[in-house]
Parts: sequence; C-alpha cells; structure tokens
Amino acid sequence: MSRALDLHGIDAAYGPVQALFALNLPIAEGKVTAVLGPNGAGKTTTLRVASGLLPPKQGTVSLRGANVTGKAPRQIARSGLCLIPEGRGTFPSLTVRENLLLQTSLARKKMSQVEEVAYGRFPVLGKRKNQIAGTLSGGEQHMLALSRALTTDPKVILIDEISMGLAPIIVERLFDSVAEIAREGRTIVLVEQLAELVLEIADFAAVISKGSVVKLGQPGDVRDALEEIYLGADVRAEAGARITDDKRMWKTPAGTLGHHGDCPVVVRRHDVRPVTADDDLADCGICAATGTGEHS
Repeated sequence: MSRALDLHGIDAAYGPVQALFALNLPIAEGKVTAVLGPNGAGKTTTLRVASGLLPPKQGTVSLRGANVTGKAPRQIARSGLCLIPEGRGTFPSLTVRENLLLQTSLARKKMSQVEEVAYGRFPVLGKRKNQIAGTLSGGEQHMLALSRALTTDPKVILIDEISMGLAPIIVERLFDSVAEIAREGRTIVLVEQLAELVLEIADFAAVISKGSVVKLGQPGDVRDALEEIYLGADVRAEAGARITDDKRMWKTPAGTLGHHGDCPVVVRRHDVRPVTADDDLADCGICAATGTGEHS
C-alpha cells in the first residue's frame, strides 16, 4: 500500500501534558481515511502534528516518502498537505471573494484561476461571492473552506470535524463532496465524531484512544473497537450480540440509517430495533452498495 502520509512512533505534548503516545498512523494514497475516537483521544493533536503546527517530542512524520518532521507548517503546505481546522478555517469578516483572494499568493494562481476552482466545484459560492463569509450557512462555510484548500492543489487534505454544528443531511452532502474529491486522486483524512456516517465513505478507518491508535483497518474491521470505546462494553458476537439472518430492516436507537438483518451494525449490537412504517431512514451505505444485505 502506497502511503501518502505516515506518522510513526509519535509522542506529542502540550507543555507537561502528553497527548500522543507512540502513535503509528499510515495513510493510504488516494483514499479516504476516517480518524475516530472519543473527545480527548488525540485526534486533533494528530492532525496538528501531521501539519507541523505541533512538533512531536519523538517520532517521524513522512509526507509522500519525504521526512517532514519538525518542518514549519508553511513548508509542509508547500509540499502538498492542507489542513482544514475545526471551525472551518475561513475569515468570517471577509467576503467570499476576499477569502479566495487571500489564496492567490499561497496558491501562486491568478484570481480568475482561484475563482474557477472554487465556483466550479461549488457554484453556490459564485452566487455568494460578495457576501460576508460569516453570514453563510454552515454548509456553505465548509464549501468555502474546501474551495480554499483546493486552490493550492494539495495531494493530502486533513479535515477536522466537518460535521460540527450541521444537520445530518448537510453533513451527508459534504461527505459526498469529500468522496468526489478523493476520487480525483487526492488523499483525505477525516477526523469525525459521526462515526456511522463517515464510515460510509471511508476506505480505511483508525480508532484512537488515550493517545494511541488501537485499531486500523477497513470500516467493517473497526466497529467492535469503536463500540467498546464509546459504549464501554464488549459487543463481539461471541459475547452474545445479535445473530440473525432476518432480511427486514433494523435501526440503532440514535441512528439515522436502516440496516439489513446481516449488516455488521445489526449483528454486533444488542440495542438494534426493527424499522417501523413510521421510520423515514436512509439505507446504510454498505447495505445499499450490495443491494442484498450481504457483507463481505
């Protein structure tokens, strides 16, 4: 597996408080990798180390095979990595066009080229170009942040909590945009709290707990680790989780998706409930992809 980004043996701290402990995180080239875990696990710190905002105490950061450990954020950005931080990373008191104008120097492009990238990807921004960025909807602000990132033609994009403060339907649309960007050959790393939604578009997922990666694999491989961390319970099948060949649809108590009877979400959880006629749920991405409810 070709690696676009590789964090190896990372120790990182904020003053006397250590946040990462021998963290290893390989990121596959041209894929979407979800980074999941509870609050305070070290997810944002991992992105800060990768982008050069927080130098590690120990370990190495490699970007497309080159050692960038200890380099300044601007140097790492010039090497093809872009971070969209939590809070959307735009200038709320400037207009959409002024936000994009600031990118011309960093992207080394004319304003017309920057606008072509932004408005071509998200036409709504062209209609809002003279609007103050802070007055855009939350989804539009994220579109602006993604547009600003794409103007530099990055090979690796790190995104921290794109879902924050947004309705699930808006998050799904943004995730669709992220997946489309990845299909163009870019590498995406998504730090997220909405595990169920982000696992639908992720090629790989890493679960971080207490400053270390405790599970890394394809989405179906990490569900047990996620639920044990979030729920504090052993939900493995051998521990008595639901086993069923029932083909009707099921839901989790707080879920927004419907699942077939043999979906891993159903098989590995005790708390799923039957979908009723009153439920208006989107199909689970894994189930919808197979069309049969069978999972590999």
